[in-house]
Amino acid sequence: MKLFFLGVFLTISYFLSLFLVIDNLSLSVMSSWNELGDFLAGAFSPVAFLWLVLGYVQQQKELQQNTYALNLQAEELRNAVEQYQQMVLISKEQLSHETKRSIEQFRLKAAETKPEFHMASRLGFHNYNNITYTYFWSVYSNSREARNFKICFYPKFGIYDSYEFRTVIAPIQLPENLVLHTELPEYFEVHLTFDSILGVGYELKFFYKKIGNGNFELVDTTSKTNLIE
Repeated sequence: MKLFFLGVFLTISYFLSLFLVIDNLSLSVMSSWNELGDFLAGAFSPVAFLWLVLGYVQQQKELQQNTYALNLQAEELRNAVEQYQQMVLISKEQLSHETKRSIEQFRLKAAETKPEFHMASRLGFHNYNNITYTYFWSVYSNSREARNFKICFYPKFGIYDSYEFRTVIAPIQLPENLVLHTELPEYFEVHLTFDSILGVGYELKFFYKKIGNGNFELVDTTSKTNLIE
């Protein structure tokens, strides 16, 4: 706007000065259209050049202002991106903390509700008549509820093959098992699989070896828990 008023002022001043010069010099009247055209061209050329220069200067200022505005927008955008990144980082840290806390609480609850099962370290017979051994074996429990309980013998031990129970709370008494002494295995495994009331899955394996006279001794155990890591 200042350049516009400056241009107007210079233009008016120029034409006034031109009028005074013409008046003081008492120039002769132009006698042809060519002289008028030459006069007008010479008279208006400085004004046209002036406005051309002012327009160029004004354009440069506007470009500078636009560049400055773009730089400000870019700086604001960078600041916004940095703030967003910080917010995302904080959110990730909070989520990680909450996740770890939830997992830890779940682990504690799982430990409190975990059913514990075991079998005797030595499994013996109840009766023997020189031909057949009679067994009454049990699976002991800590009386915490277990669901989808399954017990399997590998290989099959007499009638002991596999048993399934929807829900188990108390210890399990296996049925009477009559086994010929000639059919006693040298080794067998007992696999237990079950879930807690939280849905955590567990698997136990007991490995037994015959030690003579119809008795078996526990030689190894393994366990597996399908718990969130």
